[in-house]
Order: sequence, then structure tokens, then C-alpha cells
Amino acid sequence: MLRPLAFAGVAMLAALVCGPPCGAADGVFEREAAKARGERLEGLGPTAGFTRLHSLTGAWSVVSVYIQRPQSPRGRWVARRVASDMEGPAWTDAASCPDLVTSLALLERLAPQRLEVLGLSPYAPPRAYTADGTLQTVWSLDGAQPDGAPITVEWSSNSGDLARWGEATEARLAKCWKPEPKR
Repeated sequence: MLRPLAFAGVAMLAALVCGPPCGAADGVFEREAAKARGERLEGLGPTAGFTRLHSLTGAWSVVSVYIQRPQSPRGRWVARRVASDMEGPAWTDAASCPDLVTSLALLERLAPQRLEVLGLSPYAPPRAYTADGTLQTVWSLDGAQPDGAPITVEWSSNSGDLARWGEATEARLAKCWKPEPKR
């Protein structure tokens, strides 16, 4: 019984010290995350994106990914990033940062295994949740169902494979961001 009480005490202390996720309380993160899905680059909307929000510090980043010239065999991948620790957007593309395509390919392999509906799925022991992690959210407007039909996908977690992908991608792309898009 001590652990849940200790956990609740830590969570309450964190909320008192920094408020609703520190730094994200001004709504900028939510606005940037929503804007990323609709913002256009040379007339094209994003095909995918990902966000990161740290639950205690409120540090955040929003990345939207575009493919220019989608009719060519590989197209030209371009990504735009805004974050709580920078002024204005930063850009990268696959030509100057091959790690962009590497990260996207690794993400594509992380498809969620199943949807569980509480009460219908076989009972499984409660899963461990991380209260002080970084919430990763990935989305794609161009997903596909097993039968090939299109689907919009959004997936969030602060632990497991998705969290590890987010941490690795942030580190992998850190050296790639530039203040202006390459033309």
C-alpha cells in the first residue's frame, strides 16, 4: 500500500511545483501540434508527424513530415520541427539527413499489435505506466489497413517501443535541423 501512496505524493508534489505539464500550460504545444497536421509545404500537406511532451518539464517538440514530388520513385522527404526550446521552425530533408528516412522506416515497423477493449479482451494483469515520462504521439494521414484500405492512424505512449523510438529519433535527428528549408 505504501507504493501507491508514495507515487501519489510524488505526482502531487510535481503538480504543485510546476503545474499542468510545466511549460505546456500556455497552449502553444497544443496549437503547434494541431497546426502541424494542416500546414502545407509548397501546396502539399504532411503525410505523417510526431510530437513529444515531457510530463514534468513541459518541454515539447512537434515534427511534420512531407513528401515532395510523390510521383517520383522515392520523392523528396522534408521535415519541419518546432520546439519549446527554439525560436521559429527548423527543417531537414532526406538528402542532407539520411537518418530521416531511417527513422520513418523504423516507425513503420512499430505498428500497434492490437486494440484492446476493456471487458472484451482476455484479462491481463495491469500494465506499468510511466507517470514522469515523455509522451510520444505519432500520426499518419496515409496509413493502410491489412486489406489495403486507407486509414488515418494516431498512436501515443510514454513507454515501450514507441517511447524508445521517439528517444532514438530525437537523438538521431538532432544534428540535422537547420533554420531554413533546403530548396
